[in-house]
Amino acid sequence: MRLLVFIFLIISIDNSYSHGTINITNVKNDIGYIDLSIYDNEVAFYGKSDPIVRIKKIATKGLTSIPLSNLHEGKVSIFVFHDQNEDSKFNQGFLWKNLEGFAYSNNYIPKSKPIYLETIVELKHNVPLKLNLIY
Repeated sequence: MRLLVFIFLIISIDNSYSHGTINITNVKNDIGYIDLSIYDNEVAFYGKSDPIVRIKKIATKGLTSIPLSNLHEGKVSIFVFHDQNEDSKFNQGFLWKNLEGFAYSNNYIPKSKPIYLETIVELKHNVPLKLNLIY
């Protein structure tokens, strides 16, 4: 019986990414929130409708992990930013200079208006996805 409990515990520990996890790295500080949006179509990506998932989590310097409980697999586009002033907006300054850290899926760094097709990634069951914020 103890062996069965031990095996169950090991399986539970190894299954920490069962629904998917997005690891946000290079978080500058513990101020504000990490604001993550996941899109499954171009219309939503360009703001004409809501993302399929939007999660806000308290920022943790270095690494902020965001577990996904309602999304398992599929092709999606992800945008995340460090909302340091807690206004729920990605703030940009003069000539659209980014004032907050951000990242797109697929390690995409736009030179102008972001392109949806460049950001598409495949979410896979049990495989964490890493996004590195750029400030």
